[in-house]
Amino acid sequence: MSDAIEFPTICKLCHRPMSFGPPIVGESEDQYAVRTIGVLHRHLEQFHRQHFKQIAHEAQFIYAGVLGMKALSCFELQDDVLLSKYDVTRAPIHAFTRKYTLSDQELKDLIQAAMPPSPFSKAIEAAALPLAQKIRDMLSEEGEYEHPVVRQAREQAAPKVTA
Repeated sequence: MSDAIEFPTICKLCHRPMSFGPPIVGESEDQYAVRTIGVLHRHLEQFHRQHFKQIAHEAQFIYAGVLGMKALSCFELQDDVLLSKYDVTRAPIHAFTRKYTLSDQELKDLIQAAMPPSPFSKAIEAAALPLAQKIRDMLSEEGEYEHPVVRQAREQAAPKVTA
């Protein structure tokens, strides 16, 4: 169970710390999560109404997309149009919910840690690193494997640089 003092929750929009009240005796983790998410929901609705409306609007499209994606996942698809519609919904969800990313340096460190010392260590590392980077990019759909819908959303969200 989370402790509000040990794990502060701070609004990214206004930097206010959130208070969930004292722990409720006998409250399960699920009940705690529902109660605290309700507090966060009410905060957004009260203090960040426009942002809250945008979230609700996006959630409607996400729900419709996920519903369609889940329905399509029940079938073996051959139709390229349906496959692309499935992917257009799946790719942004994958990008948004991806938990782990590995930097090039982290990959290099992992390769070095897994390799026993030998005169060939540098040559093996030089060959293994590009392969590890390519596998990472394929699995995380980054770099050359980034889905066009995700790339477009990322570029639209990026701050505009003016000279």
